Amino acid sequence: MYSDFDIPDSTDWLNTPLKDIADLENALHCQICKEFYDTPMITSCSHTFCSRCIRTSLSTDGRCPACRTADQASKLRNNWALQEVVGAFQTARPAAISVARREQEQTRRPGKRKRAVLDSDDVAQAQRVGRTTRSKSRRLAASQTSEPEVMEIEDTDEDASYEPQQPPEDGLVECPLGCGKRMKIEQVEPHLDRCEEERKQEEQRRSAARRPPANGVGSPGPSSRQKGTARPQERLAELNYSLLKEQPMRRKLEELGIPAWGSKQLMVRRHTEWVNLWNANCDSDHPRTKRELLHDLDTWERTQGGKASTANGGLANGVMRKDFDGVGWASNHRDDFSRLIADAKRKK
Repeated sequence: MYSDFDIPDSTDWLNTPLKDIADLENALHCQICKEFYDTPMITSCSHTFCSRCIRTSLSTDGRCPACRTADQASKLRNNWALQEVVGAFQTARPAAISVARREQEQTRRPGKRKRAVLDSDDVAQAQRVGRTTRSKSRRLAASQTSEPEVMEIEDTDEDASYEPQQPPEDGLVECPLGCGKRMKIEQVEPHLDRCEEERKQEEQRRSAARRPPANGVGSPGPSSRQKGTARPQERLAELNYSLLKEQPMRRKLEELGIPAWGSKQLMVRRHTEWVNLWNANCDSDHPRTKRELLHDLDTWERTQGGKASTANGGLANGVMRKDFDGVGWASNHRDDFSRLIADAKRKK
């Protein structure tokens, strides 16, 4: 009913015959964002997270969120096998969940599946015979199934010949290469060149999709990338912010093409977020354009950056403080939380 609020979740499988798939789907979720892995990266301690999630976490405290082992972003490597598994599961999930829900609804009404439809002759025969015992019914059923009725079919020579279906007489011919297109006879020769080129390109795309990375575990070959997508050439290095003063830091942001206003602390946070966005995009097999990355940076600016502190009265900075009063905040906004929970339950 509310398709906009139908968010895929592992609990969708619990009330279905395929409830064990819930554990499988949980294993394909990142431990940080709790969503399906997006460009999974494996750490030095063999834990896997989304590229952006683990880079943001390492830039904060430099430790693995799972085992608290010290690690660095430069040591991360792509987990290509897990990325293929997640992609295949997301593709097959809608069909599988629909089949599971259909089977669940059928098991709720077992009587309707076994109900037989009797015609008028069966009803009349049942009225003439009256009540019969169970043993008599079994013998009657056995006698009917043991002697099936034999149907004789006469073989005649009138319709023995098979006439293939003739193509429509519209003056068009079908492509000899089998693409299914129909065209005029004078258009066949130019079409063959285009059709052959399209088939070669399609075979190259399929072979590139099946081909493993050629440059090692952490750097896939250029053939596995999408053509025509603006991809960053190289990853950005993390800076030693303690050695940079405010003006050199501002010039560094201007060189990268990102906002350079605010205090040094805000510029450091902005640069760290941009490095995480950029490097995570370099890890992705489907990189996005710089315009899209700037849009994500603007979202961060309005929620956690300098625009959030002015628009919300310092709310973002206050929540991130260690001495933030979470209990008092929850009690003051209890009515808002209750209203949101009620709206979510009603829409679901």
